[in-house]
Amino acid sequence: MGLTQASLAKLLGVSPSRICDYLSGKSEPTIRVAREISRKLNIDPAIVLGV
Repeated sequence: MGLTQASLAKLLGVSPSRICDYLSGKSEPTIRVAREISRKLNIDPAIVLGV
């Protein structure tokens, strides 16, 4: 999609360090953020939630 971590953070309204934590597995997104990721990136919510 051509997004950087910084642009994804801005799109989702979270800090770039939070995006890094999600991608590295240090933390998981809240339900609100998971919903935003799913909606704004047009991907299945189950993928975002690891279900």
